[in-house]
Amino acid sequence: MITLNLNEDKRLKFSYGVANIHPDDIMGNFILDFGDTFIGFPIKIDERKIVVEVKSLGRFLSGGAGIIKGRLEVVAGDTFLTPWRGDIKINGPIKMKVEEEKEEKPAFEYVPKEKLIKPLFKDEDHLKTENIFSEFLKTPIEELI
Repeated sequence: MITLNLNEDKRLKFSYGVANIHPDDIMGNFILDFGDTFIGFPIKIDERKIVVEVKSLGRFLSGGAGIIKGRLEVVAGDTFLTPWRGDIKINGPIKMKVEEEKEEKPAFEYVPKEKLIKPLFKDEDHLKTENIFSEFLKTPIEELI
């Protein structure tokens, strides 16, 4: 089975043997059969090999991976041949989605009372608060101005 990657070009080579015809008289196409659509790539004859340059299929296909049918169609002189038929596996591009994981914090956090209020003094007499403005409140306003 031939494997093609959706976003990469690939060079395919087929060996062949033929008699009574010159290699310059051989032409043809490598056909990818998608059911209702066909894509053909021209063949080249190179030192007793049929070479096909399959271009990236990403511009033709929006789908992904799958198995399709393929064939090699050759015209040698005035004779039409299909010397190769087979399945072709299309590998889609690797897709990966990465997101930063956000640490969820609760709307409020429970803090024990002991951690919120720390007395400065141990005896309770010193815990009484005193208004720091109490002296000023006893003084008439004219004296303050």
